[in-house]
Amino acid sequence: MRRLLAAIVAILLLGCASTTVQSKRDPEFTGPLDRLYVAVGYSSVEESYAAELATHLSKLLGDHGITTRHQVFDQGEEDLSLAAIDAPVLDTAALREFLPNGVLIVSETAATWQRRTFRELRDVSHDASLFVPWKPDRIWRASLVTDEHGDDVNRASMKTTAETIVKQLLADKLID
Repeated sequence: MRRLLAAIVAILLLGCASTTVQSKRDPEFTGPLDRLYVAVGYSSVEESYAAELATHLSKLLGDHGITTRHQVFDQGEEDLSLAAIDAPVLDTAALREFLPNGVLIVSETAATWQRRTFRELRDVSHDASLFVPWKPDRIWRASLVTDEHGDDVNRASMKTTAETIVKQLLADKLID
């Protein structure tokens, strides 16, 4: 009986997450995308949270043959869901050096959390927007909400969020 109780408590304390996504693709865009500059912002969550997401995105995109560079930025109170590609938060020198054919900006749009007896619950919303470099029009946009629970929520949710973004880019035929 003690082992069963210990197993149940351990499961409750583990971090896990699920992500829902809605996306829209510009039907005029023909691609292909094989070099992506990934910029991940943070606001109410820690910088390490955004860095974890950027690292997971770069690895998963690399698994699909996409060459990436990434940066993490403090988005402050700005709503970057409407950001143009020349947003001041982007490292334009790195963009010009890397010469990507797509720029993926992932910004935090909301984060809420509450502490419960055995676990922490948190919802984090992101906006993911894909642009052709130095053009203002978005070619893809996704709205994501990640529900997290457990003690290691950052690690679990960032991996889940990155997997969801890459799966949606595949489903929307923006990458192979």
